Amino acid sequence: MLRLASSAGRSQRLAAQVARRTFASSSARRQDITLTVDGKEVTVPQGSALIQACEAAGSNVPRFCYHDRLAIAGNCRMCLVEVERSPKPVASCAMPAMPGQKVFTNTPAVHEAREGVMEFLLANHPLDCPICDQGGECDLQDQSMRYGSDRARFHEITGKRAVENKELGPLVKTSMNRCIQCTRSGYYWAWKRPPDRNVRREGLELGT
Repeated sequence: MLRLASSAGRSQRLAAQVARRTFASSSARRQDITLTVDGKEVTVPQGSALIQACEAAGSNVPRFCYHDRLAIAGNCRMCLVEVERSPKPVASCAMPAMPGQKVFTNTPAVHEAREGVMEFLLANHPLDCPICDQGGECDLQDQSMRYGSDRARFHEITGKRAVENKELGPLVKTSMNRCIQCTRSGYYWAWKRPPDRNVRREGLELGT
């Protein structure tokens, strides 16, 4: 009896985790929908995020906060795409795929929007790439090569900020001075609930 109850509990937790990763309220089989991504028709389950539809179409969309095994956060805004009839680019991880949508992942407007996001992400980031142990294996470094600029418009009067490292357990190592507040590490640590974030704007930091 205890074994059955435990199994049922695991099933409920798994269903809740799947629901948080999509826009559907149920993990039961859903009907498929068809939309167009970069001129290619793609079919995905109803409740999928736009970024999942883009992946199914083979279109690469940069991201930092999104992970297919974690709840949707929509923090980094790096996954911006253009949707027909939308007045501005939208975050593809936080937007549900809809039937008949026409999505564009590599237009001049999308590239410019991602450049703006990258500029803000790097505004407080230390120039540690040559000595960083992740140098050459870093998503942020790779994306900054494509969307970054060789000059910055924003400068901190008091210099780059310094943030104390956080203890998130044995599986997550933090270097908070390099954190871009995507909150992915916090979701790995908390799993069931979003991590705390202390202060806003330029003083924002991940809390526990």
